[in-house]
Amino acid sequence: PTYVIFFSDGSPTFRNTQAGFNDRDNRAPAGVYGSGAEEEPNMERAYNQATDDAQTLANKVGKDRFYTIFAYGTTAGSTYMTNLTAAAGAPSGNNYSASNTAELENAFAAILEDIERAGIGNVDCRSIS
Repeated sequence: PTYVIFFSDGSPTFRNTQAGFNDRDNRAPAGVYGSGAEEEPNMERAYNQATDDAQTLANKVGKDRFYTIFAYGTTAGSTYMTNLTAAAGAPSGNNYSASNTAELENAFAAILEDIERAGIGNVDCRSIS
């Protein structure tokens, strides 16, 4: 089986669809929309475009195998990652927050433990450092 671990600072600042808005930043590559700024309405627009993709991916791999890790971002980013986990239909326990290296290692260790419990075998996370 495939497991998805979506790791991000949580702040959606760009998207790959125009979505009816004329807010393309000319410094961004072609086909990239949004300002790149951690401000509204930019983040809300990018987040709204990501939810369908997250749902599709979670449905494809299995909602219980879709994980999110929020790391090193603003409080708004944490909220967006929590909401993305819910929008994907994944269990709330599949959302982790890591504000430092120890928390990040603990998040990966917990996810890898879930994978091992599924009968995948020994999974090692020592290469994360």
